[in-house]
Amino acid sequence: MKKVIGIGIGILFILSIFVVPIVAEAKKASIAELQVLIEQLQQQIEELEAKIAEFQQSKAEVKEAGKEVKTTLRFIRQLQWGMTGEDVELLQEILKTDPEIYPEGLVTGYFGPLTYNAVKKFQRAAGIEQAGRVGPKTLSKINELLIEGVGSSGKVPPGLLIAPGIRKKLGYIPAVPSGQELPPGISKKLDGEEEEEEEEEDVTPPLISGLSAIETTTNSTMITWVTDEEADSKVWHSESTPVDTEGPDPTVSDSELVLEHSLAIFDLVPDTTYYYVVSSTDDADNVTTSSESSFITLEEDTTAPVAVTDLSALNETTSSIDLSWTAPGDDGNTGTAASYDVRYSTSEITSDNWSSATQATEEPTPSVAGATESMTISGLSAETTYHFALKTSDEVPNESSLSNVPSLATSSE
Repeated sequence: MKKVIGIGIGILFILSIFVVPIVAEAKKASIAELQVLIEQLQQQIEELEAKIAEFQQSKAEVKEAGKEVKTTLRFIRQLQWGMTGEDVELLQEILKTDPEIYPEGLVTGYFGPLTYNAVKKFQRAAGIEQAGRVGPKTLSKINELLIEGVGSSGKVPPGLLIAPGIRKKLGYIPAVPSGQELPPGISKKLDGEEEEEEEEEDVTPPLISGLSAIETTTNSTMITWVTDEEADSKVWHSESTPVDTEGPDPTVSDSELVLEHSLAIFDLVPDTTYYYVVSSTDDADNVTTSSESSFITLEEDTTAPVAVTDLSALNETTSSIDLSWTAPGDDGNTGTAASYDVRYSTSEITSDNWSSATQATEEPTPSVAGATESMTISGLSAETTYHFALKTSDEVPNESSLSNVPSLATSSE
């Protein structure tokens, strides 16, 4: 209405420009001249009306084009952690339509950790590599879903990701969360599909691949495998073959439905062959049991690490003494030493009183064989004689024999 009034005022303004001078001139002119002026004025008015009509048509076309753009929801750029914008808001709007994928449901326009995790869940459901960013594959999939579920409505329906057609495109069938309100048409269609799905019962068991025993030690190992659909995890093991999976309970199990399975077995005997079988059951109670495999635990390490042979004390002060030695081992390696245990006492240290001697703090980590190691023992009393001893230990741990150093007295104050 305001724009119509504005156009009217514009016409009056234009008339004032042309009419007033013309009327004034008409008083002086003859009737014929006045008729000519009137015809010229009428022609100018017609031209003005034509321009106004053209303007109105252009305005309507722009408005209609704006509606079309507004109702076409599409992603045109890739999205990742740290980005902001309206397309991030649209992504969050889409993800929150399935609370299993984006339970937080926050639409902030910022691509942060919550959106990152939701994108990974979406990618997992859609069979896309779980990178946590909207790359070309994810971009194509989301735009495909927008065409299917949004069309020209310009709005993301609340049940987009759990709508029947969308679920088929994603290749998964999530349960409709409680409290989720679907548009009537989608709800009706969903009910019909669920009836159809009940007829198409899942009778295909999971497919097990990549079965392996890894990170085996003297008393433990990790059993890993992969299934082509989400399923639980069970492992039976035995020192004898064949492994009985009918009577005894599994050695270890996990009820979580996953694609990548890993279960650890402990309390094994060193240098022993074990046989094992794994099993996975999907959500429809279809069970797959693997063929029997085996692994051998490592031999028990009872070899003591190399002992230090050149421990020495020097650079005494009133409250500290420096120790120095050569890292043990052969051929430039760290040998079998994994850590040092340095102790000191005001009396001679032997194997019998080793445990009662004071243990030094901040002992250095063993270097390569042949390297010089050093440390400072602080907090000592002035004018006092101290004895020092050192042991090396490996990762088992096995301890080396005792390395002693002649006594050294701190200086006087």
